[in-house]
Amino acid sequence: MIVKEYPKLLILTFGFQIAKIYSIMQVSQILKCPLDLCRPIFLIPLIALLIHSIIYYFIQYSLFVSIDTLIIIILIVNCISWIHYVYYCSEEICEILNINRFIPGKRYESRPTFEESQKLREK
Repeated sequence: MIVKEYPKLLILTFGFQIAKIYSIMQVSQILKCPLDLCRPIFLIPLIALLIHSIIYYFIQYSLFVSIDTLIIIILIVNCISWIHYVYYCSEEICEILNINRFIPGKRYESRPTFEESQKLREK
C-alpha cells in the first residue's frame, strides 16, 4: 500500500540511505578497515516503517502519525544524515591533503603537510 501511494518519496528516502551505505563501503574499501553497516541511522527508519505497517495492517488506523508524515520525516533524516557524512568525509580528506575545500590553490597555513605529519607519527 505504501509503495503504491508514495513511490517517489520512497525512492528518494531509500536512495539517500543507499547512497550513504555505498559511500561508507567505498571509504572502508579504500582505507581497508572493517565494514560496519549495523548503525542506528540505517535501522531506525526501517523499523519505524515496519512498525507502522504492522499496526496499520491489524488496526487499519495510524496510531502515532500518518504515513505521509512518517515518510517525510524519514526522508529528511536520511537526507541530513547523508549531507552530514559527505561534509565531514570531505573535511577529513581536505585536512589530510592540506587543502581548502572551495578555494583552489590556497593551503592551510598552520597545518603540517602529509609528509611532515607522517614523520611526526614515526617519532
